[in-house]
Amino acid sequence: LRYPSVRGCQGGPVRARRPLADAVRLCRQPAVRRRGLMRQTLNSLRLPLGTRAPIRQRALPAPAPVPSWVLEGATKAVGSRRGHVAHVTVIPMDSVVVPESSDSVFLRQLVERGALEAARSAELERALPRPDDDRHLTRTGFIEALRALHHLQETNGVDVAELDVYWDMLSAFGEDEARCLLPQDLAEALSTLSLCNRRLPELVRLLNKHTRRLARSFSAAEVALTARACGRMEWKSRDLLMKISDRLVILLQHPDLAHTVMSGHMAAVLGAYSKLSISWKSKEQEDEQLELWKAVANTLPSRKDQTSAREYAVILNAFADKDLTSSRIHKPVARMFEICAVQLAPMVATSDSSQEGHFLPKDLALIANAFARVQAGPYMLPLMHEISKQARGLIASFNHQDISNTLNAFAKLEVPDTPLFDAAATVIIRDIGTYNTQDLANVANAFGRQQMRHVAVFQGIADMSLHVMDQFRPLHLGVLASAYGKVRIRQDAFLSSLRDEVIYRGTIGKAISEINRNHAFGLRTVEQLTHAFSVLGMHDQRLAFVLFDMARTRVRESAKALRLQDEGQSKEYDRHRFQSSMQLAVRKGIDVPDGRGLATLLHAFAKSQANFHALVRWAPRQISALEGQFSTQDLATLFNACSRLGVDNIPLYRELLRYASDRVPQMSPKSLAVLIRAMGKVKMFRRSVMRQAVKIISARIHDLDIIDVGCLLVGSAELGYRDERFLRLLAAVVRRRADEMSGSELATAFHSYSTMRIAHPKWCDFMLFELFKRQHELKEKDTTNVAFAMLLLAAVERQHLASEGVTPLPGVPSDGVAVVPVLYPFDKHAGVASSMLDVTNRSRRSLTYPAIFQLQTIELFMKLIVPGVYTEMRQDLKVLLAKARKVNVAVDDHMQQSSRLHRKISQWFTRVGLHHRSEVALGPFFLDMVIGEKVVVEIDGPSHFYRDTNSRTAGSLLKNLLLTAMGFHVRHLPYQEWAQCGTTEKRTLYCSTFWRDVMASQAPGGHEDATKQLPLVDILELVMATQQQERGLSLDDTAVEPPQPRFYVEEPLLDADAEVLGRERQEGGDAAAGSAVAAAAPEGARGPRQRHRRQDGDDREVRAVLSAHERSERELAWDREMGRSAGFALAAGADRGGGGARAAQGGTEGAATKGSPAPSPEDPLPTVRQLMPRSRRRSVKHGAAEQFDRRGLEADTDDSGEDEPEPSQ
Repeated sequence: LRYPSVRGCQGGPVRARRPLADAVRLCRQPAVRRRGLMRQTLNSLRLPLGTRAPIRQRALPAPAPVPSWVLEGATKAVGSRRGHVAHVTVIPMDSVVVPESSDSVFLRQLVERGALEAARSAELERALPRPDDDRHLTRTGFIEALRALHHLQETNGVDVAELDVYWDMLSAFGEDEARCLLPQDLAEALSTLSLCNRRLPELVRLLNKHTRRLARSFSAAEVALTARACGRMEWKSRDLLMKISDRLVILLQHPDLAHTVMSGHMAAVLGAYSKLSISWKSKEQEDEQLELWKAVANTLPSRKDQTSAREYAVILNAFADKDLTSSRIHKPVARMFEICAVQLAPMVATSDSSQEGHFLPKDLALIANAFARVQAGPYMLPLMHEISKQARGLIASFNHQDISNTLNAFAKLEVPDTPLFDAAATVIIRDIGTYNTQDLANVANAFGRQQMRHVAVFQGIADMSLHVMDQFRPLHLGVLASAYGKVRIRQDAFLSSLRDEVIYRGTIGKAISEINRNHAFGLRTVEQLTHAFSVLGMHDQRLAFVLFDMARTRVRESAKALRLQDEGQSKEYDRHRFQSSMQLAVRKGIDVPDGRGLATLLHAFAKSQANFHALVRWAPRQISALEGQFSTQDLATLFNACSRLGVDNIPLYRELLRYASDRVPQMSPKSLAVLIRAMGKVKMFRRSVMRQAVKIISARIHDLDIIDVGCLLVGSAELGYRDERFLRLLAAVVRRRADEMSGSELATAFHSYSTMRIAHPKWCDFMLFELFKRQHELKEKDTTNVAFAMLLLAAVERQHLASEGVTPLPGVPSDGVAVVPVLYPFDKHAGVASSMLDVTNRSRRSLTYPAIFQLQTIELFMKLIVPGVYTEMRQDLKVLLAKARKVNVAVDDHMQQSSRLHRKISQWFTRVGLHHRSEVALGPFFLDMVIGEKVVVEIDGPSHFYRDTNSRTAGSLLKNLLLTAMGFHVRHLPYQEWAQCGTTEKRTLYCSTFWRDVMASQAPGGHEDATKQLPLVDILELVMATQQQERGLSLDDTAVEPPQPRFYVEEPLLDADAEVLGRERQEGGDAAAGSAVAAAAPEGARGPRQRHRRQDGDDREVRAVLSAHERSERELAWDREMGRSAGFALAAGADRGGGGARAAQGGTEGAATKGSPAPSPEDPLPTVRQLMPRSRRRSVKHGAAEQFDRRGLEADTDDSGEDEPEPSQ
């Protein structure tokens, strides 16, 4: 209908001819009545009242007779505003002969082909739009034309393209015509257009506009028709859906109209929201949308008898899709799901395929999927059980999508159902050729999450995936790889193809990732791929770097998008750039990294041994950027991953421990086990974390699996945390569940427990017997650890025997004859050691340097401590040990292994005249300091003791045992004793006490103990006399003292020590100054007076040291009485009571008083050079003939500068 706008209404009478009823209805509008259009319309019809129009051969039907009540109503409507109308004159038109149209030809052809009935053809001919008639622009004509076109489009044999001309004519429906449409007409028009799948944007926009205008007059059925139409056309009109949703809410809340709303109506509206992905999280319309979901959630449980299976499936899936758990209506929604689960269980159980309204396979799949997506609680178990029973009976009629949805639902809910998966496996294997890439990924994911190792299914999926690998979306590639990783099924051909595809898309395909979504990997997909490859043992560094590069790129893009978002909030001109970046990020699937994802990624890289430099630098920055926003499990995983990657970042570890110390009570025992293992690997100990963790794990030990127990044992051993009760508890768990552990895990647990110095023979007997039975499962590393652990047990046993006073001890000569009893465990399990070495011998080409060190130690132990076991050993094992002995495990620069404490003590030893060599390599060991031929000083730092104890470790005991058996006099210097020496005098006196051990090592046989009891003052005087004798001087000699070596002059000790020495020397006054001048003057320029002044200064220094010694003796005596000091007893215990007085008197008769043999005047005093040959550090190797090269220890070199002249004897 073409006529001037109703609102304008200018330009004369209406030019078109329409039925009178339409004209009357149109003229009732206020705008029409105001302009008198009613009169113009009636006059333009020109038909006699009460008669039929004599129209022949017209496309449109003749108008029906006009009833009298219509004319009366029209006249009344016009007369109420414009006055009385006397009569209406209708003038009939002349009859016109219309030729046969193309419509008739088209429909007749359909009738001839049998696609259309003849009677129906006449009706369609009248309804179809024609170019020479405007009836299709009227209300009834428009609706009838839509119906006719829909019928023809659904008819078989009709070419859809032939209907385009009719759709073009129908699209001429304009704004004024649309105002005539009623609510039911709008709903039907939109529904018909959606069913015909016609894209007419202008017409749809026009109908949308008027639908929003009349939405308040829609019924529930019309709301449902409109919602379904929007869903089919994918017309995402938020305003339209909001209007009809508000109308549905009003109907549901109205007490008189609520019964008109059926479950199908609610399903149609909610299904449209779900299909169009319209979120409820909108700042402006959030409350309005939530009212719809709340109203449906409150109404659905009461419509049980009216709701079909499909309606249940659609409504529940719509709720699951919107994820309303964080909204204010989560409680009504949760209650609705619980009630529906109870209602659906008997309905599914009684469903019969022969009855109408039974549950179809798709309905069962959708309902199960809905409950899985909302993570339903235990209330869904009866329903899932009934769904499983129905699905097994209908499994043959399930399509691939229904099977994947059903199996994934059971996997998400963690409901084990082996019969259902077995029944589905048969159908999957049969129809695997029809599955697309998404179905393949979903099926594999379901079997993987349920840990169903169905080899035939995974083999079929792998074979099918090889042909369509390039068609997989990145998300599906990640899901597919993750499924194979979960069930630990390694298909080499599939993995190789998957690896090549990932490398191609991550390198060459990166350039086209902007235009091809298949080349844009999201961060979650990268995490899944990395984890799957690491689990399946695909340790390809090239693949690892490609995955790392993709992850790093995604993180950079997400950081850039967030940065632009922050800038866009403050700068308006950045808004478009921010929107484009966010759209690009959404299109690529980029998400912001979180703690769980980063922990998974780094753990996978660590497991793949991908510790390249870029990753090691990148990981700490990403962890710090999270600022503690990760769970306790992620915290433990991140700590463990960084330790395995070799990240050397102490501040990072301290920060993670700070987070952990506050959250230990919240951590699970498994997370605590992983954390303790990682702390041991990086040697980061925090007492509060460890103590709380031990309390929690001890109370919940049954929550741990056997792998976690092994981690706790290894972590405690590496940290040196010796809580005997806790360790025995772990050992008991290992013994009870040993059948769950592999041979390698048993060996690791046995070695870790043996290092903790715990006497537990029964447990050790069980473990050694179990390892002997399962030696075929062990590798060379495991067997070497077991044999070395037996050495540690023997060293602990010997220490226990020594503490009880048992004699003779192994390795200690007695009257020139070595009495060597057999120690535990070699007295019972010598065969275990031989069997372990036999396994090592078979894999000797794979030995590492730590294993070589252990083998060298084993050889020394067996030759020196248990020679009987070594004698009975097979010859090939002896050859293995001999070959291991020839391998040099020493590093080039031995001082790299020297600690700061060691270097400091070395300087103090040199200051008191104890010349020595540091870090001397002797076989597998490094000796901290070697004085002379037999004295070895071991500086015991914190690593030589267990945490928070004074007990030395089993490894330290073993080293001491072997050195003692080799004939060395071993003296230990604990760091606790050195820490008590806070002044220069105390450190000088403490270092001087080691002279006793040096002199005892040179004393004749039987006089060692007497030599050790010499008073310290006598030792100091002897040292001073010997040093002067070495310089060729006596107390009255006038010879010139040679200058000190440059090593001692140029290297200062401590700043505090230098200050103390300065104060001591200031006591000498001018004498000390004169001594300094004399030392600086040339030899010929020094006179007798200057030399005497220097000698007086030396005497004052000696007296100052002796007086300080006297004070220290008194202080130490008082400390011992009060029980505050026990560490200095070794240094000054022989000088208690009177030593200080004799030192003050300057006499040396105290030695005879104590019964100590005084030095014989006939025997010349040994020189310092004879006592301590000063040699440089060098590696001492032991050959096959003897245990070590003693000549190497006696090598005569100088530890001063190379150009330093030798002092005269």
